[in-house]
Amino acid sequence: MLNEMRDTRIARRMQDALCLDRDLIQELVLSERVAQQDREAAVALSQGSQLPRLTDEQRAMDGHAVVSGDNSFMSSDMLEALSPKLKEAPGGNFDKGKSKVISFGPSTSSFLLGSSNSISKPVERPQCVSCDDKIPPGRASLKAPCDHHYCAACIAQLVRAATTDESLFPVRCCRTTIPTASLTHVLSSALLAIFQAKVKEFGTPANARVYCTISTCSAFLGNADEAKRQQPVLWYTPSQAKLRCERCRVETCVECRRPAHPNDICKHNQAVQEVKDLARTQGWQTCPRCERIIELSIGCNHMTCYCGFEFCYECAAKWKTCGCEQWEERRLYATAEARMERDLGAQAQREAPVQWRRQVEEFAQNLRVNHDCYPRHRWKGHGPGDCEECGSYMPLFLKMCRDCRLTVCRRCALNRL
Repeated sequence: MLNEMRDTRIARRMQDALCLDRDLIQELVLSERVAQQDREAAVALSQGSQLPRLTDEQRAMDGHAVVSGDNSFMSSDMLEALSPKLKEAPGGNFDKGKSKVISFGPSTSSFLLGSSNSISKPVERPQCVSCDDKIPPGRASLKAPCDHHYCAACIAQLVRAATTDESLFPVRCCRTTIPTASLTHVLSSALLAIFQAKVKEFGTPANARVYCTISTCSAFLGNADEAKRQQPVLWYTPSQAKLRCERCRVETCVECRRPAHPNDICKHNQAVQEVKDLARTQGWQTCPRCERIIELSIGCNHMTCYCGFEFCYECAAKWKTCGCEQWEERRLYATAEARMERDLGAQAQREAPVQWRRQVEEFAQNLRVNHDCYPRHRWKGHGPGDCEECGSYMPLFLKMCRDCRLTVCRRCALNRL
């Protein structure tokens, strides 16, 4: 099944390449033909013969230059490449201000012909960090602030995923945000409109977001705090802060997130209070900035919320401002056991329990110190396996931290962590 999926992906990639690169291939074929015609002209010139007339293919190229006073021509690209050599060539005299070689004797042509192999140099194509394909010249692409390149298809796929998964927002690479302005030339107008709407939604604090109260609609309506400030307070209306859905025309109360009730006293959102009570009972933590509820089952106490705020899971203080330990002992050894079992297999624990326990202890002590998976040189290729961040199974593209042995998919390593 894995081989069939790989063959299908390769076939699709080849088909896409043929469709997308048809124009480029035709242009390269034309360039090769013109280069051959230029070489033939150079040979004729070195033998003292008259230069051939300009062909239709040479006329199709951008610009041409006269080599002699008659109707003989040479492509301007070739002439531009040869101009430094013309000044050095024996018997050569090139007028830089004109498109004409004043004197061009046999010695000069022999000098140029011997160095014709250095005229054209292959253009180095950047490699997409997501799919590893080379990006053709002239094809739409994006260079992230970290100097990684993305082809148009891969950056569009990442942006599309960021509109449905807030953990990928803002769109970033190597912990550096990719400016929205740089995405405009690589995204379609439809996808760009969707993304800009999500920028407004995800840019609003989670506890201030208001969604349509109709479950089948659930459209984002706006910021509750801004709605309260903009709407005047009237003494004869118990609750007047509301937002209207442009899609279904239903008004939602910004206080309780239920249908607007202008003549009734607004009651507190009972569902939200029940979730908070459950979090308090289970020992879950709440982000101090956006009030998201977070549960930690494995890993250290260093939390990074969707909103970007970093805090301690034990006391909810801003990270590195409290005296809490990096690890809670139970989670430390649970993480060490899980990763050793993944690397050595469950059978190793049964066959050599003493050695197994010693290896777990050594790895746990390593985790106390080496727990930050950056800078990026600490990542190495690993696979197949499950990504510990998003849970996706990766048959090939799985990364492992050299120090803490965290295994993640390429997307999590580049765009999520």
